Amino acid sequence: MKPILLVTPTPFDISAFGIRALSAYLKHHGFKTRIVFFPGGINNYRHTVNYVYRYPEKVISQLIELSQDSEIAGFSFMSLYYDRGLQLTRGLRSRFGGKIIWGGVHTMVNIESSLNEVDAVCIGEGEEAILALARQLPFENVPNLAYKKDGLIKYNNLAPLLQDVDNLPYCDIDTEGHFIYMEHKKEIVPLTEETYKYHAPRISHTDGKRRICYRLMTTRGCPHSCSYCINNLYHKLYKNQMHSRRRSVDNIIKEMKLAIDKYPWYSGIQFFDDTFFATPFKYLEELVQKYKEEINLPIYAQTSPATLTEQKIDLLIDAGLMYLEMGIQTTSSETEACYERQTGTDRIRKSIQILNTRKEKMLAPRYHIILDNPWETEEALLTTLETILKLPQPYDTCLSSLTFFHGTPLYERAKKEGLIKDEELEINRHPFGIPKGDYLNFLIYLACYSLLPKGIIRKLATPRYVKYLHKDKFNKFYNSLYFWLERLRFLEKGLKAVFSGRLFGILFHLKQRIGVGW
Repeated sequence: MKPILLVTPTPFDISAFGIRALSAYLKHHGFKTRIVFFPGGINNYRHTVNYVYRYPEKVISQLIELSQDSEIAGFSFMSLYYDRGLQLTRGLRSRFGGKIIWGGVHTMVNIESSLNEVDAVCIGEGEEAILALARQLPFENVPNLAYKKDGLIKYNNLAPLLQDVDNLPYCDIDTEGHFIYMEHKKEIVPLTEETYKYHAPRISHTDGKRRICYRLMTTRGCPHSCSYCINNLYHKLYKNQMHSRRRSVDNIIKEMKLAIDKYPWYSGIQFFDDTFFATPFKYLEELVQKYKEEINLPIYAQTSPATLTEQKIDLLIDAGLMYLEMGIQTTSSETEACYERQTGTDRIRKSIQILNTRKEKMLAPRYHIILDNPWETEEALLTTLETILKLPQPYDTCLSSLTFFHGTPLYERAKKEGLIKDEELEINRHPFGIPKGDYLNFLIYLACYSLLPKGIIRKLATPRYVKYLHKDKFNKFYNSLYFWLERLRFLEKGLKAVFSGRLFGILFHLKQRIGVGW
């Protein structure tokens, strides 16, 4: 049987839920698959203007070689990996006689341009589409597919969302028959257990050691519909359908047991749902009870202020919850309305307090903040700055630069108002992990990492200083300060790790950043 080639540029951890789910679904129906992972970071977007990621020609030749016994090649990637997906597709297409299909979020909101590169694109969930293609059905009989015929784009019917997600096979975590690009070697190699382990997520623990985590999702879909997020589009695309679907407790426990039995070196579980705490309490009680009996490993998860409660967090702490990330994004009611979030400042502050009162039992939480919103006023930004200055220690932060991802309401608004000039540069290569170097952003950065006393930051945030220092002509200077302060922070972390005896962790982190992650 000819294998179906599945190609995915990914972050370093190669979780790649989408492509692994498709591979598992195809295998479940008797087909053979060959996944080629292309892990890599996006750090060069941070400080290099208009950076374009490129693979060596040798790697393209290797991919072509791996495709020679396939008739279907499926690609899936996010917008920030578009350059990579495009180069791999064009390189493969020059020597590939079969059909090339694109899927994933970026593709479904850029159908016309995508069809200039490939034979067809998948819209929405891809299981039924890839199965129909594997069965060699003609394009017109494949659900969720868009393709060109006689120069016109044809759109097939959208299949209903798969509601009984327990019937889906678990993501393909096999290594046999799959391949991975190793950036420090500049070549594609067979995926082995060793390389799989090397790329697995590693997260800290209260004992100072890092846990190798098995990452899974207990749901499909997000209950929120924020205006900057692609889930907003999914809610509209699948209107009047149950968008967020939850697997049964037994189904989840079985997946974790199978993964740990297969790879005993897993020492933690990371629930990677967009908002794990949206789980109903009774369901969570059942999950925790069976988790403690059958898994009993440290837990890492994500939450939102709208879903975090004392009852839920205490239940999970009892089961081994070590760490939470929470999306605050903003504490300005005006900006919240722009993001179509209805959390409210009081709820955010209450959630922060809930986490702080449990600081002896968990690692410091990580709060996510969004900056670079062109519609956000100085007053709104200063409101968020004051919230950060009042955050109780300890905590960590993740500052992000608002990106107008295709298909979101904010993209449509920005496009209509002429705020987007170059989509490739401002979206596909946008350094969302580093906000722009302006004065107010820099004050927020200083506040997040306590790099100046709070009183001085508050003084610098007064109208007098803002008026004279919050000007575009100084932005290059603020960006340079950020650049060097980040390196000093990285050095400080390294020295602390060395003196605390965590030298292996430092070496691994450096290898990720220098050898593979860049």
